[in-house]
Order: sequence, then structure tokens, then C-alpha cells
Amino acid sequence: MQVLIETPTYWKKGKNVPVFDHPIPLNTNGWLVRYLKNVTCHPEFNLIKKLVLFPAPSTLEVEKKVKQLSKGCDKVEVFSLKTLKMLRTMLKEHNFSKEFIGTMHSNSYSCVRNMGLIKGALEKADLLILLDDDEILLDDRFVTKALEINDFDGKTGYYTSKGKHYIHTSKPPNWALKWQKTELIAETTQKYMESDKRFTKTNIALGGCMVITKKLYQNICFDPYIPRGEDIDFLLNSKCQGYDLVFDKELSVEHLPPQGKKYFWPKFKGDIHRFIYQRQKIKDLGISAKDLCPYPGDFLRKDLEERIMYTAKNFAKDVLKKENDKLIANAKAEVRRAKKYAEKNSKKYLSYLSEWKRMMALLDKIEIF
Repeated sequence: MQVLIETPTYWKKGKNVPVFDHPIPLNTNGWLVRYLKNVTCHPEFNLIKKLVLFPAPSTLEVEKKVKQLSKGCDKVEVFSLKTLKMLRTMLKEHNFSKEFIGTMHSNSYSCVRNMGLIKGALEKADLLILLDDDEILLDDRFVTKALEINDFDGKTGYYTSKGKHYIHTSKPPNWALKWQKTELIAETTQKYMESDKRFTKTNIALGGCMVITKKLYQNICFDPYIPRGEDIDFLLNSKCQGYDLVFDKELSVEHLPPQGKKYFWPKFKGDIHRFIYQRQKIKDLGISAKDLCPYPGDFLRKDLEERIMYTAKNFAKDVLKKENDKLIANAKAEVRRAKKYAEKNSKKYLSYLSEWKRMMALLDKIEIF
């Protein structure tokens, strides 16, 4: 069986507004070295064909940095701009649409994930294990457990903190009373963990702990139009197309994201767009938010805008210690932009998927670039 581990690695230059939640500044080494040391020294790394890193965004400078940090690591490859350009040229020669070709990059969460699926096709991989670079593996049998896919099309595991899955028992701060994302994910995970079965049907998926079969990546891709939350959206797309993804309560990774209030706005802004987009998308598909509760369904209801404004106003007051008119005004503006964007793009996925399947059929016939 041909198995790849695939990991996006997110970077930022200078004081530019970050595209991603917590990118690594290019003038530092961040946490990538920690991740590489952990995974390449894992006792089951020999079961993997290779680990592929996907520099994000798609720039020569970021690619050079990632290659520098991964130099000397056994069975580690960096997805290159050269491969990306060859892919775009091939798609152009086979008359794919300009819009489709325009999504062949690593400048967003969904698109960098799709580069991973494409790399899987180029390598003729049977199974893809998706991890993030702000994680480490604590389970010595992680790879064995990941390979235990049975007849499912894919599966997700869960994140741990100090070796245990997240359990939130403390009351959230006032500003987060209507924005309890982490708590709802933990509540949903707890429900699955308490099942007497190892594999259960799931409403959540974590892009940093997923396993995807060839059958699935050839027929389902990440929605390039959703700004974040691409993992749960991928799960939703898969379900709607009749594919079977499950939660595996024995599959986990230790999640070590950086903390701090400076990360609030990029993540909150992305969530505004992501939830408004996904709310429109499930409406188009005839899916009820109630069927996706507690998470993400609680954020896809009619009161979403009220939740957004409550959170922005109270975060400014409680955390920033001042009435921050700019933050509140920015939140209102993002709601308007997100609604307009969702109305324009939420129905594009199915036509995009048609081109994706055509591309996959093409890649299945060619050798690696």
C-alpha cells in the first residue's frame, strides 16, 4: 500500500496581513523543525512512502525556507512551484476553465489541501494521512491505526492536549458566551469518545488528523471557495455525494497551536466568512442546521449575525479593555462582504467538482512530473 503523510506549512513575511490563522514569520524557524523531528523519528515512519510538505503561500521564498528546514530529513519532499507550474500548463493544454486553473495554488486553506490530494494522485497513493505542522505524534501506533480504514472512504481523529482529548469544564469568558466553538467541538468529540464503537458517524472533521482513501480524493475535493473550515466542509461534501467518513476514537494527534490575542481577528474574520458561506451552502443543498448540531450546526442558524456582533463588541471591551469601534465596524463590514461572497460562490462547488474528477482521471494516466 502506498501511503503519504501530507502537511501544509503556513508562513508570513514581515507585517503583511496574514492569510492564515497563525503563520510562522519567515525570519524564524517556528515549529516546523519540531514537527519534522517528531514525525520522521516516529517508530512507524517506515510504513510511509514519504512525508510531503506544502509551503503556503505559493512563493519561491517560502518554498526555499521550507526546503532549508527540511534538508537532511529522510523521506521528506517539498511540493514545488515547478510542479505547480507544470500542473497548470497541463490543465491549460486540456482545456480546463481559467477559474479552475486559477485555484491551483497554496494560498488558502482549501487550495493547499487540494494540492495534497493532487500530489496523492501524482504518486498513485492508496491512502493519504493529513497532519498539520503545529502537531506532534504521541501514539507509537499512530500509523498502524491510521491504516485501519476498513471499508470506509475516510476518517478523522481528534486533537489532544497533554495527551488527553479536550474537555472544557470551566465557564467561557463573557465575550465568548455566544462563540463557543472549541467547547462545542469538545462536546461533540466527547459524545463520540463515549460510544462503545471505535468508528462512529460524525459531523466534525479535523484537517490536521484525517485519513483519505484514493477513491475519496479522486471524487471529492476541498471547496476552494470557502475561506476556512475546509475540513468540515469536505466532510459535508463527501456525505452529500454518498461517501462514508467516520470518527475514529483511537486516532489522535497532540495539537500545539500558538496562543495569544493577536491571533483573534484573523481567525474570527475567517470564521465570519466561513459560517455565513456554509449556512448559505447547506440552504442550497436543503440541509438543516439542526442536523449538524451541536457543531457546526449551532453556528449556521439565523442568529449568526447577532452572535458575531456580540462577540466582537465584548472581545473589544473585555480583552482589549476598551470600546474598539474599529473592531466592531470591521466585523459589520465582514458580515456584509461574507453575505455577498456566499451568494455569489456557494453554488459553484458541483461544477468545480466535475472538473476535479476530469483532472483526476487525467492524472491517473500519467507518470509523476
